[in-house]
Amino acid sequence: MKKLFVLLLVTGLFFLYTCEKDKEEAPRLNHAETLYGGCNNGFEKTTSLDGENDTVILSIANDTLNIHVGVNYICCATFEGKSEYEGDTLLITVSDVCTEDDICYCHCMCYYTFDFRYTGLETGDYPCKIQLWDAMEKKFIVLFAGTITIQSL
Repeated sequence: MKKLFVLLLVTGLFFLYTCEKDKEEAPRLNHAETLYGGCNNGFEKTTSLDGENDTVILSIANDTLNIHVGVNYICCATFEGKSEYEGDTLLITVSDVCTEDDICYCHCMCYYTFDFRYTGLETGDYPCKIQLWDAMEKKFIVLFAGTITIQSL
């Protein structure tokens, strides 16, 4: 009976070890900084035309991934950019932080830019979602949802 118990214990520990080994975390990008541009820099008259698209542009230079997010939005809004992980997905949120108590908006459209920079690049696929919190409409707008693929550097 003791031999059977020891055999089951050793077998269970082996499976526990191999399962834990398979659950290694996928590599993550290290958020280095967020640079605010366009209309984020005071009332820099970077107006946009109605109907112009929001943009997401990915580029790699000097071992740094730059995710450029451009948003057409009402002038004088105040934004906050946030980068975090939800599970294995990189979640980038650009939020209009005006509240109903604030008087934030002007009567024009502006182009706001955000450059999210990441270091620690490793070859692989990185699930990513980029969204805008629209405080006026009180809803999230998905600007990008997909996978960023980093090939050998």
